[in-house]
Amino acid sequence: MAYGINVYLVPDAPAPDETLDARTAIAHWVAHNAITLTAEQPNKPILLVASGTAGAMMPAVGFSQKASRRPVSGYVVIDGVLPKPGAADWPDAPVTYVRTTSDPGALAAAREAELRGWTVETVSSPATVIREIASQL
Repeated sequence: MAYGINVYLVPDAPAPDETLDARTAIAHWVAHNAITLTAEQPNKPILLVASGTAGAMMPAVGFSQKASRRPVSGYVVIDGVLPKPGAADWPDAPVTYVRTTSDPGALAAAREAELRGWTVETVSSPATVIREIASQL
């Protein structure tokens, strides 16, 4: 909880599993996050924060919250993979990409986020950015 905004740190996306195809594994992962959020019964609104490969899944997690009638106030991706463009009604809230490293993958993702019109922050501590975003919502 930060400045009256519930902050949910989305866990890493599932690793490939020999028993499930990728789509099923992702569906289970999204359902797990939706159930976890529902069990916590957060007050509205919620700020979703993800890093790594979980960043690519932000639209699915956001849609699950929309279906639960729990609005998302914003999305933060920290040094992560960006979602593929194309979902007509996503993002439904502001997106911020936080780069904490000079890793070439993070640099490329930051450039792509800028091209999409998203806010890009380069900092050493993502907590500072998350507090600032939460205080503005």
